[in-house]
This record gives sequence, C-alpha cells and structure tokens, in this order.
Amino acid sequence: MTPAVALAPDDPLAVMLIVPNLPPPPKAESPGERPDPARVWVPGYWTWCGDGYEWVAGTWEVPPSPAAAWVSPCWVREGEGFRCFTGHWR
Repeated sequence: MTPAVALAPDDPLAVMLIVPNLPPPPKAESPGERPDPARVWVPGYWTWCGDGYEWVAGTWEVPPSPAAAWVSPCWVREGEGFRCFTGHWR
C-alpha cells in the first residue's frame, strides 16, 4: 500500500494521511518545568515522513485563547490502512 494524502480545505484537520500501519507507541517524555503560566504542554507524537515514522517532540505552547484545549493527533483504521487526523487546538 502506498501512503496517500487527502486535502480537505474546509476541515480543521485539513491534512489526513493514510498509511499502511500504525505508529509505534508514544515515547515517554518529561516536560520539565513550565516556562511561564501562559503555556501548556503539547505532548509529542509520531508523524509519517514518506517512508516511515518520525517522532516530533512535545513542547510548551501558548494556546490561541485561554479556553483552548489541545487535541492530540489520532490514527483511525480506514480500509487497509490508517488515517491520521492532525493535532489541533479546540
């Protein structure tokens, strides 16, 4: 199966990647001390790089609004592969 990218311009999860297998389990990360009160921890995740998965390390981020919450990327079975829904602020 060849990975494919589908673009949905009106969808907040615009880039949805279909790949042949699930990523490895998440890596254990220690966020360390919060740099300032406005930041929240966004955990790391696996992303597809064309021929395999690559780990994107977690980071302290400033949310777009005080009520925003981070929704981590997730993988859902679709046909013979898995579709990636990108992480986003909700």
